[in-house]
Formats: sequence, C-alpha cells, structure tokens
Amino acid sequence: MEYKFPPFLTTVLTNLLKRKSTRPYPYQKRAPYPEVRGILKNQVEKCIFCGSCSLKCPANCIEINKQEGTWQYKPYLCILCGNCEAACPVKCLTHTTDFPLPCLEKKEILLKGTPPKRKQDKK
Repeated sequence: MEYKFPPFLTTVLTNLLKRKSTRPYPYQKRAPYPEVRGILKNQVEKCIFCGSCSLKCPANCIEINKQEGTWQYKPYLCILCGNCEAACPVKCLTHTTDFPLPCLEKKEILLKGTPPKRKQDKK
C-alpha cells in the first residue's frame, strides 16, 4: 500500500520555509499612503465659524457656536471622510497623515476663536 501525503502538507511546508508576509507592527511602521486622511486639525485663527463643516459632516462630530466663537470636535465619532475639509470655504481644516490612537476615554476638542464681525455689526 502506498502512502499519500495530505494535500495541505505542501502548503504548510512552503509557508514555514518562506519569509514572513507580515511586519512586526509596533516596531516597524509602514509609511502612510499619499492621500490618507488622519487626524483633523483646525486653524481656528482662520476659521470664520460659518458652519459648513458641521452641516456636511455625516457623523455630526463637529459643533459650531457662532456667537461664542467655539468649534467643538468629537474625534471618536469622526469617520475620516474629508467632507468637512472639502466644504470649508477658507480651508482652515486639514487632515494629517497620523491616525488617531486608541484611547480609554472619549475626549473632545474645544477651540475658541474670534468670529469675524458681520457687516451689519460694523455700522
């Protein structure tokens, strides 16, 4: 009687003798892709508090108070779609190439600026 090897044995032996196909992540990080969207940053000095970013956000993670001049961002809700960045008329929103790190607490970002005066208020 002739002994026949199981069909998966050649695959197992081949994978054992090849180099690893994954990288040891925490020690060796891959460079981000060119158009990757990571953490959202706001240059609140340039912001006119128009609210277009909060209207375009599908996750509702941006809240704007025009009277107080505050811009509040909830990064744990953000889906990194980039709609807010595209909708901003003064281009004060940018996405970095760094990904948000996991955290144990839900932290919100509150930025305070000075909203521009309306033409009616100047008179």
